[in-house]
Amino acid sequence: MRYEITRHGVVYELRDGDQVFAGSIVLRGAKGKAAFREYHLAELRETVAPGARVFVSQRRVSVSGMSRLLRIYVLQGDDLLSVTYSVSAVLDWRWADGDLRVTGCGMDMHWHTVDCLSRALFGEGDKLRCTTI
Repeated sequence: MRYEITRHGVVYELRDGDQVFAGSIVLRGAKGKAAFREYHLAELRETVAPGARVFVSQRRVSVSGMSRLLRIYVLQGDDLLSVTYSVSAVLDWRWADGDLRVTGCGMDMHWHTVDCLSRALFGEGDKLRCTTI
C-alpha cells in the first residue's frame, strides 16, 4: 500500500492508478501506514473530546451474524459529523463504501467499537459514551 503526504500535511491512502499531488511525498509500507494512522489520530483528537457521545448506526449484519457494517458519528455543533473513515484508519479495521466492518459476536459490538476508539484516543476505555441510532 502507498500513502501520500501533501505539502499541507494531509495523509491519503493511495489506490492503484491514483495520481499524486505536486510537491507531495509518497511513503510505502509500515512508515506510510504509521503516518496515516497518526494523521487520523490527530484529527479525531481535535474532533472528539473525552466524555463525548459517539453515535453508532448499524447498516447491516452478515447472515452468519459474525460481522456488522457500522457508521460512526460525533456531534459538531448541531450537526452529526461522520468519522467512520478516521475510526477505521485509527483502529486498522476494514472500511468499504462508507461503512466500518466490525467482526465478532457475543457482545455489544457498538460499545466495543466505541471502547476501542476511546482506548486508541485516550489510552483507556470508558472515556466516550456510546449511543446507537
